[in-house]
Amino acid sequence: MVVENLGRNMKSLEEYLKEVDHLADGVGYGIEPFIKRPVAILMSVGFPTVASCEGHLDRGTPYPWIDIDHLPQFPREIYDEETSKIWYDKAAFKQLVKDNHASRKRIEKLLKRAGYSKNFQIERRGIHHAIILCAVGSSLEGSRQWMTEFTEWILNNLP
Repeated sequence: MVVENLGRNMKSLEEYLKEVDHLADGVGYGIEPFIKRPVAILMSVGFPTVASCEGHLDRGTPYPWIDIDHLPQFPREIYDEETSKIWYDKAAFKQLVKDNHASRKRIEKLLKRAGYSKNFQIERRGIHHAIILCAVGSSLEGSRQWMTEFTEWILNNLP
């Protein structure tokens, strides 16, 4: 399910920005202003995003992060009410892990090419190996700058 090239998808960045404008979290809050463009850029080059934060000093994390996960592209687990068990399609689950692993390798390759490997942490989330891209710096402003510079580098350097 992962597109193997590092190029852009068929939609324009402007279309992704409009799409991001209509996204909301479970409480109904939209994507925070700073992180909208980095999310749209990652989406435009084939990284499926499911959550993000622009970083905060008074709550949450003091750095921006973007959760990259192929899970929404796969059928959800099936819940058996009689046995209270969750059944997974094993082949689909294996493909999900493979796709998330490929996204991690792609993002690591891009970070290295852009010269930002030391400025980001990539955290693994869940048993299906989703990744969270974190721009962790000595200040919130510095971390946000790294996220902006890295995603703009992607935009300007991929075909």
